[in-house]
Amino acid sequence: MRRALFALKVVVTVAVLGVVLAAADLPALGRLLSHASPAHFAAAVAVLLAQTLVLAVRFRSIVAALGQPISARFAIELTFVGALFNQALPSAVGGDAIRAWQLRGDGRSWREALTSVLLDRSSGVVVLAVLAAAAVALEPSGVFAHLRAPLWSVAAAGVAAIVALAGAERLELLPRRARDFIAASGLPAGTRILLSTRLGGMAAAWSAASHLLAALACYLLAGALGIDLPLGVFLAAALCMLLATMIPLSYAGWGVREVGAIWLFAQLGLTAEQALAISMLFGASLLVAALPGVTFWLAPHTAASARRIS
Repeated sequence: MRRALFALKVVVTVAVLGVVLAAADLPALGRLLSHASPAHFAAAVAVLLAQTLVLAVRFRSIVAALGQPISARFAIELTFVGALFNQALPSAVGGDAIRAWQLRGDGRSWREALTSVLLDRSSGVVVLAVLAAAAVALEPSGVFAHLRAPLWSVAAAGVAAIVALAGAERLELLPRRARDFIAASGLPAGTRILLSTRLGGMAAAWSAASHLLAALACYLLAGALGIDLPLGVFLAAALCMLLATMIPLSYAGWGVREVGAIWLFAQLGLTAEQALAISMLFGASLLVAALPGVTFWLAPHTAASARRIS
């Protein structure tokens, strides 16, 4: 089954990218990419590096709330390694499995490791949906007004799913075995901690900061191509594009991101080639910003006793 899913995602990615590139003016796309400002690209990478540090802070706070705290260095190590494998594995969440595995290797139970990673990921996705909906609603030009209802529906569904998970083991609609399994997973208890303490607000704030940094990186990459758009409307489009990459249909978001970029930025007057160039530069900058994960992955890990905070 895993091999089939892997093959399917590769096929979808290649097929979608093939269709998109076949419809594009490749010489024009090449000219755009070749004339992109290296300084802007470097600035975007720096912003994405800062985003990874923000994500490390969020992850560390969630791990500490659910069990034994970890050091700042170990949180940074796990986050960069996760970012690296998110780019290398065929999904936007492949690095989460690596993070859980490394937490397990640090002496934690699978229950604690998986709960920490899943709550970290799910809180980020829900906040992204809310942030994208708010950005579209507040954007004054109204160019994305037709997306307001769908985005608020997605955001509301995400919030409702988090709230339902907090009490999932008490849902009488579920079979008893299902409720017992969910309770044993630790997710409901972890979710209640997330929602009932200041951790929830902290996680939401760090999530919002990380997504805004990613959108800012996109804005810098547009500047690298000489594209000048109002920041507000651009951030709304970028946040929607980032939300689209959460759909687990392709390899590391490639293909889905490009289609989303073309559709969203076309409504701002950009050509398909300009949208493709922004998206492809963003994918490249994500990969470059994740490269520190190679060092963390290959270097000897810090001793477990040094990772923990007494």
